[in-house]
Amino acid sequence: MVPAGRTLPRTSVTRRGFTLIELLVVIAIIAILIGLLLPAVQKIREAANRLKCQNNLKQIGLSFHGFHDVNQGFPPRRTAFGVVNPNHAYAGWGWYILPYIEQTTVDGQMNVKYDFYDSVNQAAAATNLPVFRCPTSPVRPQITISAKASTSSLHTGDGVTYTASCGLNDYMTSNGVAMPADGYGLGWTINSNNKRDALDDERFVPMSEHTDGLSNNAIVFEQAGRPQIWELGKKVGDETASNGSRGTWAGYGSIAIWTYDPTSVSTTTGKMTRNSSSTANSASILTCILNCSNQQSVYSFHTSGASFLMGDGSVRFATPNLNGRLLAQWLVKDDGEVPVSQ
Repeated sequence: MVPAGRTLPRTSVTRRGFTLIELLVVIAIIAILIGLLLPAVQKIREAANRLKCQNNLKQIGLSFHGFHDVNQGFPPRRTAFGVVNPNHAYAGWGWYILPYIEQTTVDGQMNVKYDFYDSVNQAAAATNLPVFRCPTSPVRPQITISAKASTSSLHTGDGVTYTASCGLNDYMTSNGVAMPADGYGLGWTINSNNKRDALDDERFVPMSEHTDGLSNNAIVFEQAGRPQIWELGKKVGDETASNGSRGTWAGYGSIAIWTYDPTSVSTTTGKMTRNSSSTANSASILTCILNCSNQQSVYSFHTSGASFLMGDGSVRFATPNLNGRLLAQWLVKDDGEVPVSQ
């Protein structure tokens, strides 16, 4: 027992912290775990983005079929000369499908008697619509268009250059296939006639013209990144306002498809050599078919390929080893061939 008036002595407790070595080990372990986790997170994020991108194309596909039901044909690549609709000024297929993708408000703000880049349509045309944007594509400025009024606009001949900031579009349709000199092998008729593509200028193309079968014809595909210029995953420049109206949902959403030689790069421009309807390159050297350049080829920012909307409304994902002949078969609606395998 403790005598009255006295207390037991306190026991001193020493608290031991981490040594520097232990702390460094813990930090190293955490860094390793983060390093292992980040690729998995990025992979999951890209998978979600790719799914969203494909859902965009499915919505666009449904809108094309809805448009066809009403107009007995798919929307035109563009109208600019008052042929298919004398009351409709310069527009691309994206403007035509607005009512079919639940964008009646934006459509109602656009005046069809004036070009999409006209001051009359500036506010509505500047709207960025998520259905036209692939979430994998980089954040970038809107496209600036500078042009005089088209011949079908009520402002035609007024001499004014209209400048507009326009909403982006990461999806396009074909405006002709620039075949190599040997046409991707025997039995293929070289074709650069853009009248044989899924859509046409100034007219509605009926499904009956897709004699290869709607499931074998690509109507819209990824062509992302404008107004920036990208090649093989690297930004190599920027477009200017005079580059035309491609890359906007209201404008000309179409591009001629060329193939590229990745082993030949211009010392002047730093860009790959490309095939066009005026060159005589062989398919044996034009080995870059997919994600080569966002100027004249199918181009996406997905790490493993790009998506295509087929005429039947389905969406296909093509890998970088896509065969050039198969791409051409997809883009020509009446070539009469059974598509080769990817």
